[in-house]
Amino acid sequence: MKMKNDAKLEIVNAILGKFVAANETVGGVIYSDPKKIILDFIPHISSGNHLAILKELKNANAIKDFESGEDCFYILKPSKSKLYEIKQSLSFAPTQKPTDAAELRFDLNNGKILWGEKECELPFKKIEYYIAKALFEPPPETKIKENDLVTYLDSEACEADSPSRIYDGTRRINQRVLKDLGIKNLILYKAANYWIRKTE
Repeated sequence: MKMKNDAKLEIVNAILGKFVAANETVGGVIYSDPKKIILDFIPHISSGNHLAILKELKNANAIKDFESGEDCFYILKPSKSKLYEIKQSLSFAPTQKPTDAAELRFDLNNGKILWGEKECELPFKKIEYYIAKALFEPPPETKIKENDLVTYLDSEACEADSPSRIYDGTRRINQRVLKDLGIKNLILYKAANYWIRKTE
């Protein structure tokens, strides 16, 4: 089940990435019509799994339909909001492998970073909240590209529309976490990537 969920999450992320490209590209050839995007075949996922997962996404109304190409799939009318919803449910799936940092988590209901008995409260539904939500969704130490993070936040918080605001938001989170949890530099940044540092 975990392998299937991993493959499904990878395909959902790939579709979301192409959807963003379709909307951001002006006058492009491949992505000129966001109602029909191209999903490249992912080599380590079997053809059967591709078809099964795309059928699941169709049944969940995350995509209207799909067509098979020689080395790709044509995704018709993807739903960005539904795809993000599925991404979130897969990211929090209980089948995830426990990690050393599993004790450190983010509570979506009240906007708190929890670490054992300690807690660090972030401004609820503000940029800090959405940054933490995005970075805590994947397994710890998973790097998220700056552009992907900005796009993810845009779907939830319109004010988070530039890399500089993301950087400032992560700096404020690190300051709060250091003060409340005693963890230095919880969110790391390098080469346009952000990720949660492994904690012992």
